[in-house]
Amino acid sequence: PIQGGRLRIRCAIKAGPIVLFLGKLTPRKRVDLLVEAFARLDRSDATLVIAGNDMGAGGAVRDAIRARGLGPRVRFTGLLRGHERLEALADARAWRVSGAGARDVARALETAVRHAR
Repeated sequence: PIQGGRLRIRCAIKAGPIVLFLGKLTPRKRVDLLVEAFARLDRSDATLVIAGNDMGAGGAVRDAIRARGLGPRVRFTGLLRGHERLEALADARAWRVSGAGARDVARALETAVRHAR
């Protein structure tokens, strides 16, 4: 069974909703746009967790975070595997599907529903 709360412990997040990006940090994934949207979120208690390997976009994402003064509200975990990925999904209030194609969305929703308990 997948247990919630482990991502909060891993990232030292005490309270508030978690917005999760789970995927490779590539320019094509436009994580910078997620950062921009997160900056506009009317929830100062929310935390953005970016989980994935830097495949060329990490610098631009970090620049976007600094430019918007979001540093204290963003955590980078690096690559999550297996149960760690599912535990991250269990803790997230919202998550962005990387790839954003219909197949990616369907696969992500199927995984989330299958492991939601």
